[in-house]
Amino acid sequence: MLQGDTVRLKCHFKTFDGKSVDPVDVKLTIYNSKKEQIEQIPLSDTNKENVGVYFYN
Repeated sequence: MLQGDTVRLKCHFKTFDGKSVDPVDVKLTIYNSKKEQIEQIPLSDTNKENVGVYFYN
């Protein structure tokens, strides 16, 4: 990966029996190497790819 490249983070939420579900409040939380929170990004339907599948670039 080179500086300036875009990375897509993708998460698929499922029940224990494998069915896709939409959670109520989805947030992407980013931590630094010292495990300190540096950013928290709420995700909405604009970040939704499918039922239970969210992404962020």
